[in-house]
Amino acid sequence: NKKSNFGVKTLQQGRDVSIDMLLYHPKAASRAHFWGIKTAEDLLNAGSSPTKRWFLERKLGGLFASKTFKVQVLFWVERADFLRLKNVSLEDSFLLMMAGVTSVPHLATCNNPISQGALAVSLALLAFQYGYPIPDVNEIKTWSQEATMMSAVLY
Repeated sequence: NKKSNFGVKTLQQGRDVSIDMLLYHPKAASRAHFWGIKTAEDLLNAGSSPTKRWFLERKLGGLFASKTFKVQVLFWVERADFLRLKNVSLEDSFLLMMAGVTSVPHLATCNNPISQGALAVSLALLAFQYGYPIPDVNEIKTWSQEATMMSAVLY
């Protein structure tokens, strides 16, 4: 079960994940660089509140960003939140979002074996569907334990 090279490998917690890898949108990534948003941590700080996300949507999508682009910005910011956790890769953050876990505090609620097992099954199915490595239950347990120690950043 080999992880990708783009996962967070250090205690930098999102500071070493390039915005280009997180956004998958060349125009938005270019605009993010223009506004000084170069890492996942920068993106999380720029979109941590509804008001900040409104400004972020204008910065990345222009004055008349579509409704779907606004949803995409929230998706990117929520993924950046997961990258604060040690050993959560870009793929893992995507799988967590697709499984319906939307923030680190939400992940912290999966602190019992039943919730962790259910999340492991969901993540395994999604990983199989999208062709990503399957996180095991021990990783999920570690993530949820670490999440209980972290403060909420998004609101």
